[in-house]
Amino acid sequence: MDLIAFVPTTDLPRAVAFYGSVLGWYVPDIRATIAELTSRGGTFTRYDGMPQDSLGVWTTPPATGSPGSPIPTPTPSP
Repeated sequence: MDLIAFVPTTDLPRAVAFYGSVLGWYVPDIRATIAELTSRGGTFTRYDGMPQDSLGVWTTPPATGSPGSPIPTPTPSP
């Protein structure tokens, strides 16, 4: 996976307050990634009123710009 951005921090509480849940990452297969993380003890939060599939994946219709929208694969600059 290519590194798209690196956000260094020495003050984690301040960084969390600033970025919140804005940061994300690209994975080529979300379902395979969830299965692997779950097999290693990872857990995923489910929210009432938000339609999630059996793995906990929530998406919005494509191209809405909402946080759950599928996005194109990032292309690093030359």
